[in-house]
Amino acid sequence: MKFHGFGDSIRRIVWMEFPKFCLIQMGSARTTRFQLTVMRIKDRMVEPDTLSWVKVSGISWTHDSRGFFYSRYLPPIEGKEFAAASKISAGTETNANLDHQLYCHFLGTDQSEDILCWRDPDNPKHTFIGSVTEDGKRLFVEASGTFKGWRMNT
Repeated sequence: MKFHGFGDSIRRIVWMEFPKFCLIQMGSARTTRFQLTVMRIKDRMVEPDTLSWVKVSGISWTHDSRGFFYSRYLPPIEGKEFAAASKISAGTETNANLDHQLYCHFLGTDQSEDILCWRDPDNPKHTFIGSVTEDGKRLFVEASGTFKGWRMNT
């Protein structure tokens, strides 16, 4: 099977509990950011769902198999666009891995329609991974990073 337009290796395959679809994580040897592609198992057809900029991400399917949770950073931006978006002075631009975000993607939709589930702008170095409980009723969010104590929102 050849995937056109991205990478040169399959990094990981994530199966559903009752396999109808699987997620294929693609990436080249030169990158730590990946592309997720959805494939129908029955006929090995690649769906149009393609997700970019996935990094430091677990994958957890929804209980109804209509979608999945994944994590990513925003695409890197350069020059004046970066300075404007970041509200920082020109000359201090960086494409560091900051502002990790947890999303929900529903099959058959574009990545631009994904639902932002969690981010923590007060702690831009933290990363987040979502896991759906076995009964499908809850989403646990695992946060990791540079913690200086614990905070609980009620």
